[in-house]
Amino acid sequence: MFTKNQIISAIKITTMSAILIVGLNYANAAWSGPTASAPSGGIPTPVNLSSINQIKNGSLGVNALSVFGDGLFNRDMTAEQFCLNGCCISSWSDKTCGTPVFTPPSTPVVSLSASPTSVAYNDSSVLTWTSTNTTSCSANWTSSTATSGSTTKSNLTSTTAYAITCTGTGGSQSASVTVDVDEAPVVSPVPVALTLIMTATGGGSTISTNAWDYPTLYIDYWDSADISWSSTGASECSKGGSLIDKNGNTTLKGTDILEKELFTILCRNSSGKSVSKNIWIYIKGPGISFDVQPHLVNIGDTVTFTWSSGSTATYCGGNEAWSNAKTTWWFGPYNGDTSGSKSAEITQAVVDANKLYGSNPWYLAVGLKCCNNYGGCSFDSTWIRPK
Repeated sequence: MFTKNQIISAIKITTMSAILIVGLNYANAAWSGPTASAPSGGIPTPVNLSSINQIKNGSLGVNALSVFGDGLFNRDMTAEQFCLNGCCISSWSDKTCGTPVFTPPSTPVVSLSASPTSVAYNDSSVLTWTSTNTTSCSANWTSSTATSGSTTKSNLTSTTAYAITCTGTGGSQSASVTVDVDEAPVVSPVPVALTLIMTATGGGSTISTNAWDYPTLYIDYWDSADISWSSTGASECSKGGSLIDKNGNTTLKGTDILEKELFTILCRNSSGKSVSKNIWIYIKGPGISFDVQPHLVNIGDTVTFTWSSGSTATYCGGNEAWSNAKTTWWFGPYNGDTSGSKSAEITQAVVDANKLYGSNPWYLAVGLKCCNNYGGCSFDSTWIRPK
């Protein structure tokens, strides 16, 4: 039998053994030993690999140290290379791994100029652009996308503002310039010569005022005359006081003409200068032949006039001469005869009364006209002068 004291001692020994076993097991559970031996010259005491913070009072020397989480260093350390979150330093005074500084891309700078900036009407100017911190430029007045360059704008007729935009990593910037263009010069119009030409066609013939004024066209009673005219430099044209086209044409019927008609056109320019042209339209007459013998006479001599006309003639009468005659000599009635002869004495009174004005020696112009029932007449003339 055990005594009371022996039993109490056994209980104490058993209890202390149990406590020791539990403590050792707990310590063993909280510790994870190193996975490799300490390097040569290293301290054999292992560094705990658990997540529990550890403090080493002595110095710790490493050739390379990487910290993958938060690092806390309360004292200066000496290191050949220390890397923290991918940033490495060679000494603790190296601030390379301080707070990173963000440097934004540079802003583009653009310049646009014109030479010259003021030009005469229809002249030219050279546009030049430069830029920095850019990769391309664009403008609606050039196809180039270069960051610098120049181009010539020609035949400028109005003041124009030009703009260009350049782009880079730092954004876009624009520049502009204005080229002033003078007003268009006032050009006085070159005066256009005032001219007028008339042409008439009919009866198988064509006449024109281009060769001479007052040309004459003969047409049959049942025929017509086509008249045209053209002008240059005219501001207006008229016929008989009524305005007409400056270039035009019209038709005259023979049945509307009583023996003859004078067609006249007048044109004026803006300066008040005028020009007129005339065309005679005659209905064809029956034809006539008229003569006098002798042509050369002395005062007191007698002359004989003879005439004949076409088959359509219905009347012949005197006192007609060519258009340039200043006077005509009426030597007596013909009685309407379409053919015949008549004698007359050349007296001084006849000569004084009928000689052409200013003629020296005297000169007599005598004419005859024969007409038909269609309004057509034929003319002929002859002359008498002293021997």
